[in-house]
Amino acid sequence: MLHETRSLLCAIGMAVLVMAAHGCAGTHFRPAGNPPLAPVGFDPVKAADQEYWSGIVFNGDKIGFSHFRLAPALDAPGQLDITSEAVFSLKFLMMEKRFSLKAYDRVNADLTISTFSYDYDMDGSTLHITGKMQGDELHTQVDASGEITRQSLRTLGPVHPSSVLYLYPAVKGLQVGRSFEYLVYDGETRGISGARQEVLAFEESDLFAGNGFKVKTVLHGQEVTAWLDEAGRPLLEMALGGVMISGIEGEAGAKAYLARSSVNKSEALLDFSLIRTGVRLERPRQVEYLEVALTGIEADTRIPSDGRQRCTWEDDRFICRIDAAGHVLEPGGCGEEVSNPHLRSTIAVPAANGRIRELASSLVRGRVRPEDRISAILAWMQEHIEREPVDVFSALDVLDKGRAECQGHAMLYAALARAAGLPTRVVNGIVYSGDHGGFLYHTWVETCVEGTWISIDPTFSQVRADATHIKIVEGEGPDDLMPLVGLIGRVQAEIISFR
Repeated sequence: MLHETRSLLCAIGMAVLVMAAHGCAGTHFRPAGNPPLAPVGFDPVKAADQEYWSGIVFNGDKIGFSHFRLAPALDAPGQLDITSEAVFSLKFLMMEKRFSLKAYDRVNADLTISTFSYDYDMDGSTLHITGKMQGDELHTQVDASGEITRQSLRTLGPVHPSSVLYLYPAVKGLQVGRSFEYLVYDGETRGISGARQEVLAFEESDLFAGNGFKVKTVLHGQEVTAWLDEAGRPLLEMALGGVMISGIEGEAGAKAYLARSSVNKSEALLDFSLIRTGVRLERPRQVEYLEVALTGIEADTRIPSDGRQRCTWEDDRFICRIDAAGHVLEPGGCGEEVSNPHLRSTIAVPAANGRIRELASSLVRGRVRPEDRISAILAWMQEHIEREPVDVFSALDVLDKGRAECQGHAMLYAALARAAGLPTRVVNGIVYSGDHGGFLYHTWVETCVEGTWISIDPTFSQVRADATHIKIVEGEGPDDLMPLVGLIGRVQAEIISFR
């Protein structure tokens, strides 16, 4: 599930959910006698085919399943074929959100990448990634709504697919106290990152049959705990602080959730992502100034402070003061030179795509002032793009569907703005929702105007975002959102004053 867990994070966008599972280990897990003195492992090339199904539970509700199969490659002796799939179905704002992944990895005997192919489907939007190792470079191709992006990633050592994260310690030898560090290519972030694993204990549990090696895996700063058998099969996994649990079961049981999903009315995503406040803001889109105290955040967390937003650590909490009329000032400003990174075309924000450039050109034709260009783009989006909780991979998905959630609105605005010569960056944080009486995780943008950044919310069609927008991180890629994972589900907010 580790591979699929990050897929779910991508699929549910800003609703990356975390909740502490206090007391769980003491209640359900016990030492399984003396652990093996010598490392325990297996040779996957010589072993029989391995296949298992896992049911995935989120906050007590079964939401999906994953399937894993490992077999020797019939046409390439010494190599292995790994096929995996995952399917999720959740309810959010009474709409069903679906996500599926089908992955194929061919790996060498040491579990390093030979080739791979991944297919994602998220609320009907698709993403296809292929890759191949050539020497010390990993060559990949990403197809997002027909927009092809090719990458050549130079490696600093052997690279493994994320599908082998549990096989790796089993092949190297499971033993309490051992640790492993190696490089992993992750299809969700489309990059190479370091993985760290540590074998913590040898335990038994009421939650799985037999004994398991307790292994902590850290990737992208996020932690997953699993109990592995000698062949690297995850008997049980806990991710997102214990909110998401996965365990091996039969195929029929793993798929059983499908029959129930159509009547499942759980709003788990909304419940966990909502930060309730004692004071209710009746007209949040008109708030010009806000002072709010945020707790549940570590003191060393870097919350941006600038001319619009000032966040300081006071009395074991962050006090943020937001002035909607303020400018985001930075050393050197945010000039509009061609080399500006905030004019570049990316997978999520394909500013160089022909359809995007043609639309942007038609919208800003005859408009010289940046403010007029911004207003024209927002006006077109307000008329043509519906606000619905539908996740997308890129701005092109939004054009094709004519609807999206906040991330999709931000992606499309950023693509059109960059194509129109307006440096723009995507930002993420929280915003107050009058409908739900608290803060929800949200995405908006900042556009460079006359050397300074101004906050713009395409979802609400605000040329200057109201003061309930609190920025936490910047970036449009899935990896940029990872710092939010440790915050969601823990943060509490107290509104001190507002105007």
